Amino acid sequence: MQQKPGETISGSSFLRKLRKTDDEKLPPNWGKKVSPEGKGYYFNIVTDETTWNLNEVDWETGLLVNSHFVHPVPCTKNRRPSGFVGPIDLEGSLPQLSWARLTANIVLAIHRLNHFSKRNIKEHFIEQASEIVEAVRIMFVSSRTESMDSPILNAHPMLRAHHHHVFNSLCHLVLSAQYASIIWCSPDAVNKMEQYANEVLLATRHFITAAQDIGVVIRCLEAETARTVDSDNEGHTAHHVRFPGVVGGDPGPDYFPDQHDMHTDLLTELLTYSGSVTRSINQLIKYLVMGDFKPVTLVAFARQTIMHIGQLMTVTDDVEAENAYDQTLRDFKYSKQAVYNSISALVGITRRAAENVPTENILEQLLECAMQVEQSAKELIVASKFVIHEKGICENRSLAMCLEEEMDATGNSKQKEKLKKFFGDDTPSIVVTKNPPEEKAWYLEYEYVPSDIVFNMEGRVKGGTLVALVERLTLHDLLDSTFIATFLLTYRSFTTTEELFELLFERFDIQAPPGLTTEQLEIWTEKKLVPIRLRVFNIMKSWLESYYLDSEDDFSLEMLRDFAQTKMQEIMSFASNQLIKLIDKRMAAEGNFRKMVLNMNREAPPPILPRNMRKLRFLEIDPMEIARQFTILDSTMYNRIRPVECLNKAWSQKDASIAINIKAMIEVSNQVTNWVTETVLLEKEVRKRVAVIKHFISIGEKCRNLNNFNTLTAILAGLNSAPIHRLKRTWELINARSIGAFDGLKRLMNSTKNFGEYREELHSANPPCVPFLGLYLTDLTFVEDGNPDHVPNHPHLINIAKRAKCAEVIREIQQYQNSPYNLTMVPEIQAFIQQALQKANGDRDLYAMSLHLEPKECEDEKIARLLHESGFL
Repeated sequence: MQQKPGETISGSSFLRKLRKTDDEKLPPNWGKKVSPEGKGYYFNIVTDETTWNLNEVDWETGLLVNSHFVHPVPCTKNRRPSGFVGPIDLEGSLPQLSWARLTANIVLAIHRLNHFSKRNIKEHFIEQASEIVEAVRIMFVSSRTESMDSPILNAHPMLRAHHHHVFNSLCHLVLSAQYASIIWCSPDAVNKMEQYANEVLLATRHFITAAQDIGVVIRCLEAETARTVDSDNEGHTAHHVRFPGVVGGDPGPDYFPDQHDMHTDLLTELLTYSGSVTRSINQLIKYLVMGDFKPVTLVAFARQTIMHIGQLMTVTDDVEAENAYDQTLRDFKYSKQAVYNSISALVGITRRAAENVPTENILEQLLECAMQVEQSAKELIVASKFVIHEKGICENRSLAMCLEEEMDATGNSKQKEKLKKFFGDDTPSIVVTKNPPEEKAWYLEYEYVPSDIVFNMEGRVKGGTLVALVERLTLHDLLDSTFIATFLLTYRSFTTTEELFELLFERFDIQAPPGLTTEQLEIWTEKKLVPIRLRVFNIMKSWLESYYLDSEDDFSLEMLRDFAQTKMQEIMSFASNQLIKLIDKRMAAEGNFRKMVLNMNREAPPPILPRNMRKLRFLEIDPMEIARQFTILDSTMYNRIRPVECLNKAWSQKDASIAINIKAMIEVSNQVTNWVTETVLLEKEVRKRVAVIKHFISIGEKCRNLNNFNTLTAILAGLNSAPIHRLKRTWELINARSIGAFDGLKRLMNSTKNFGEYREELHSANPPCVPFLGLYLTDLTFVEDGNPDHVPNHPHLINIAKRAKCAEVIREIQQYQNSPYNLTMVPEIQAFIQQALQKANGDRDLYAMSLHLEPKECEDEKIARLLHESGFL
């Protein structure tokens, strides 16, 4: 969250954690850390400033006394030359190099690093250090001294010593740039980086002077030889730089891993999206402070806030917490959950306000909730910083180990000791064991180009083009079952079944690349063609079994039959026959392809029938039997919900024909709420109203016992509605046992902590079960509004990360669709319920009915009534 520098993050769990180990009192937003040399220093979690001495901090604002803090602006990369100067000629060679040109390249690269270090623009430290490494590398290669075994170095010991000095100073520069680029590094980290950069400059000048004295000639380099780093079209030098090792001239370790650049990008994105969140929340709060709000405008502001929070959460999903400390990881997860909780509460209160449901202090609740969203987002930003900081420290240690191995090869024990001193002797060892990757033949490579699909830090698909995603479904050497399930559950949100099948048919008919030998063709057929065709068959089989939609996929079914009877029959007859059998079974099923089978190990409980079945009265029907009949009704509708109904908020669209089952459940739930309210208000006598309310509370208890949380929520909504809630005289006559039971049900379905108590009971309940559908719809709305359909900055890539979140909710919905209830339907009671729900259409002015039963009374009238009821008057 973008926060004002002097503003304190109240109750920050991270600062409390830092202060547990030290009794020292710290200014607002400040924590304490230890530098690699073991010296203590202080850092600000908001401004990211560091200092050795607290005397430099203003204890009221938490800012450095001489600080001119401004929020950093994400930098855009300007066009600038790479590690060497001059264009490549038409023959593919570099322009004629000279010692003067090589010196100028190194000086220019060091000057750029110093330029960014003076302005503390950390995102460019590694990039500029990479250019220095590249400029020195070209100097070594062009002078034929890239290897310590070079004849020139062996013949001239003094030049060899200067060469060694250059390499060692570069090692220090690499380490210091890596450390200085992380957040909350020690106050002298940037100065040390500048010192090592200047040391590189001094060492290279000594090397060049010695080389010129002995007459070393600069050779002209081919472009392919000179450039070992990738450059984009505008001449940017990539960060992934290799520097030749001192032994044999082989490439050394990757000094600047791409992972670190990803962390820098994450910090930049966090800053960008936190600014959007700040603005949207401030707009919402400003609108609420005005007092008289309109429901439509309120919903628009709330939706904008949810969208920006969702974008922020998408960025935090890419924060890799693998190497973070356990406490930091717990705090990070807790902060994410706190954001979800506050957003869920905001959605619930906004919905009540938009529906014009009379609620006490609704404006105060909205303001409090908006400020809670803002506070939780700030906590999440700080938590993400802690995780990224610890990840950066871990990578620094790994880099130090790589350089130690490099120095071991040269026998340079003194430099190794310096590294230990720099990073500390008690640093825990990090052992990374990697098996050498198996060499893959070129004809077994994937068809898509790397830019067509992107992955998150955990290796899961984040986004891709449709063609690349279909290829990912059917890879010959990898089975990504999680991705396959997510894709098949959600593909209808970004493509059609016909288009999917066309791409699968093309994958099945994949052609061998030209130029293969007979042996290579056999390998390609065995290791690529056959596995791909089997994958395509399995995808089609899974689609027929679990993802086919009656009536909507009839044309696709004919497409599949035609393909199975022709192309597939010629090549894989066994697979073709299986598909044709499944297709025939689908066509004959008429919507009943898979029927749930009742567990007949025990008989259904006998219905509890009232004495007079001809003329049913509400209070004469046993609460358990009413709960059972509602459970049969709700579970039938719930089990019919299809995955496609949960995509793109289909239930909220004007043409809700896709989400017909979700719409039916919403309508019945609203009818139950209206029925509860009207049934209470239609009783003119207060004691009869008391009896009706107690009966509904008992029905709610029985619904809870049956794990029917959807009907339970609808009943509670009716009893908690403003027309019923305000009937003080009625509620005063309800006995303590019923009030206690009612309070317990309200606690269970309370929206605080994102319905934490309800979610816990739901996940521990034994099926069968009917969950509260509204909570799933809220979760899906949050995912849809808070995540774009395409990957940010890559509009051609479908956002699969968003679909994965939708699929997670859909899978939980499906989890409770597999176990039917073993209950007996009573037609008479079902007819009574249906008739009652149809009458409760919400046309009556329920609040006016409530006022008629118990008019508003002033304080004097209330006192007089109480005295009269107690017998004093």
